[in-house]
Amino acid sequence: LCHQSVEKLEEEGWTNTDYELSEASEIGDAIRSAAADGCSSIFVMLDDIAPMAIELSDELAENYPDLTVFCADAYTAQNTPNVVNIICDSWESSFMAGYVAAITTKKDQIGFIGCVDATVIHRFLYGFECGVKYAGLGQEVVVSYIGTAEDSLKGQEVAKAMITNNDIDTIFQAASLSGTGVIAECREQGIKCIGCDSWQGGEFGQDTVYWSALKSIQEAMYNCAVAAQNGTLEDLIGTGTGRYYYYDAAAGASLYAEEDLALLDEETQAKVKEVLAGVKDG
Repeated sequence: LCHQSVEKLEEEGWTNTDYELSEASEIGDAIRSAAADGCSSIFVMLDDIAPMAIELSDELAENYPDLTVFCADAYTAQNTPNVVNIICDSWESSFMAGYVAAITTKKDQIGFIGCVDATVIHRFLYGFECGVKYAGLGQEVVVSYIGTAEDSLKGQEVAKAMITNNDIDTIFQAASLSGTGVIAECREQGIKCIGCDSWQGGEFGQDTVYWSALKSIQEAMYNCAVAAQNGTLEDLIGTGTGRYYYYDAAAGASLYAEEDLALLDEETQAKVKEVLAGVKDG
């Protein structure tokens, strides 16, 4: 998903080099190599790598004054002049997904399956629960965790158990690669599924994945690279505490796919659009 931003930049004439790491000890050398190779922007992924970028910030600023390092989907606190965190929270799109689930289900329970019981997945859950509650129809959210992000078979087992033990017709999966197993089980049992991060209806079929909670990190990364190149980065990220780009609905982030919205009847579409407007204006 993140790499889609790089592919779009390449289509517009940018040159890209990917630096793949096999172990943590290579992070610093990879960042230095990218800088030495003349990169004007470097994207490092997640909080596993961001701390090293921050640690090297003074060295990079001295030797490469025109370089900006973007820590994508990273929350490590920093306030250095050449490092920017790109934050694309899952809260809003999960809220919208919860609202849609609540007004489209025919049951009193709705399922949520996360890959692991951790803070990053809790953001999906809390947003989803609040969306369900906002609909005001009294449904309960049933929660399960798979225990891993990379086991589709286990994801299918957890989904099967949830469907067997609860009276549900809808499950929201925020389970990374394990989530493909959740989708597979939903398809097999005729249960509706809500996808996560990317538009999964296109890959798995909208008959099963009728809605996806989008995480538009690729849009945010693209915006940052272009702004840095154009000299307008400071206008984009603002002057608040720390240096970060918070990409949310108010900033233009897509929370759902128009293809999914088109599946809903006109009255339901109008309700969804009204809630989205409220999210955008706070």
